Amino acid sequence: MSDLGWYGRTWHDRRQNERIDSLSWQLESQQNAARRLKAQLSSIQGNMEQRLQRLTTAFDAFVELSDLREELRAFQPEAAVRYRARRVLVRLVVSGEAAAPPDMPDIADLPETPGYWLPHALAGLVALVQHDPGAAEARLAAARGDDATRTDLFVGLALALSGRSDQAAKVLPPLLDLRPDKPVTRAQRELWLAAGQGRFGAAGRAVLADRLATLVAGLPEDERTEQVTAWRQLVDGLDVDLPALAAFSKTATAPPDLVAPITAAGRLAALADWYQQASVAPVPADRPAMPGANGNEVGNEDGTEAEADPLSALLQELVDEGSPEEKPLLDRLAELRRVVAADGGTPAPPPARWHAAVDAPLALLLADASSTDLGRRTVAASAAAPLLATVAGDLATTAAQPLPPQSEVRIGRHTLRYRSMGVDPATVAAARAATLDGPPAPGDQLKQLARCLIAAAALVAVIGIAVGAAAFGVTLALVIAAMGVWLRYDAHQRVTAAQYLEGRRRSEWARLEQQIAEVETAVAELRVQAQRAAEDAPTTRARLDGQLAASATVLAQRPGA
Repeated sequence: MSDLGWYGRTWHDRRQNERIDSLSWQLESQQNAARRLKAQLSSIQGNMEQRLQRLTTAFDAFVELSDLREELRAFQPEAAVRYRARRVLVRLVVSGEAAAPPDMPDIADLPETPGYWLPHALAGLVALVQHDPGAAEARLAAARGDDATRTDLFVGLALALSGRSDQAAKVLPPLLDLRPDKPVTRAQRELWLAAGQGRFGAAGRAVLADRLATLVAGLPEDERTEQVTAWRQLVDGLDVDLPALAAFSKTATAPPDLVAPITAAGRLAALADWYQQASVAPVPADRPAMPGANGNEVGNEDGTEAEADPLSALLQELVDEGSPEEKPLLDRLAELRRVVAADGGTPAPPPARWHAAVDAPLALLLADASSTDLGRRTVAASAAAPLLATVAGDLATTAAQPLPPQSEVRIGRHTLRYRSMGVDPATVAAARAATLDGPPAPGDQLKQLARCLIAAAALVAVIGIAVGAAAFGVTLALVIAAMGVWLRYDAHQRVTAAQYLEGRRRSEWARLEQQIAEVETAVAELRVQAQRAAEDAPTTRARLDGQLAASATVLAQRPGA
């Protein structure tokens, strides 16, 4: 029993060790299971805490919502006015252009709401529809005293949605107050687009054209220059149908002073074609089809949902906005509803308000010019006529510039000048000299020196033998002879290398001479194309000028007039 190894242990020891190992394995398994259960419990606890927090948030929002409803009871008169306004608007839109819509809700007993623009605006709108100009003017004046912008926007949207485009256009001028340093609001943008589409009639398009023309004409000089540059970039991005330019080799570049007139003439023609297509684009009818009978979204023929009418959405938002005193409460009410709808989680962002900034008017005008919508492009092209006229003038000037007496073309590492009569001989001679001139080929000096060394080696050998120092003389002679042989080999190698380089220079010059001749032909063709472009540019410019002049009234014309 002195052996302490495994095989020397007793059967009892082995059984004990096996049990210990089994218990260790079970303990490790239980520990792993405990860790997993702990992780799951922690996750469940976290989810429960998050869920509890969301429920608490939603419950708090619901409680505050109930409190807000109680506070809003103080604004029952304002709510009654909004209810009447919705009924009147639905009736107006459904009845269309009827002079006296049947079943018009009675608004004679509207409650008193001091400082609230909607009651007077609603009464003025009904008076306008019923052709009572005196009452309409008095009530609208009172509404504008409370809030002129909201009153005009309310009346304009209601009249436009009910098909009374001529009356609606009368309130557009103060609403479309477009300034370069003032961003366009969401309401102004929708009115802009609707007027361009003809939803405010011919008078509305005339107002839009006047506002945009005033905007462009009133630009300061520095901003005008900036806008001309932006519209020039738009023109440069048009598809230009340039004539096939003369071909140049890969090592030669076409002279810019000849390519510029051709490119400018092509872009001028592309601008004229683009403007012709934009200015004669079909303008929709004065009253396009409404999204729905009551201005709300309806389904398409394929069963999908159509987008809501933006004008109807603006009008609904304006009515639901409330009076100045209750507006903060209504905003908070809408925010709490979003929290409850999100089940206490992150609520949806609030929608953009009607007075939210969209972009600068000139940026929107430029964006409309690149739009695929023909109506937007027509409005933008007509409004930007002065800017495009400046761009066209610059292009015409570049296209009609006199051709330079000579043009420089870089071929490889050589610069050659080409004139109307051909290539400049002086530059050809310089290129020839730079190509063919190389280091002078080694002369006969090395060969003569090699022969002298070999002869000296023989003489040294003879002298050494004669004086009795044959071993030394022969050794020295061999060294001198080896130097002579090496010099003779080196001279041969240098001559061979010089002949090879000379051949390469001659081949390079032959290729360069051929390229010079090809470039001469290409430059002559370019000069002809540039001359033709200079002759065509005035005609294209005149055509474009006629289109620009005719577009001054395109927005104010009725379709088919």
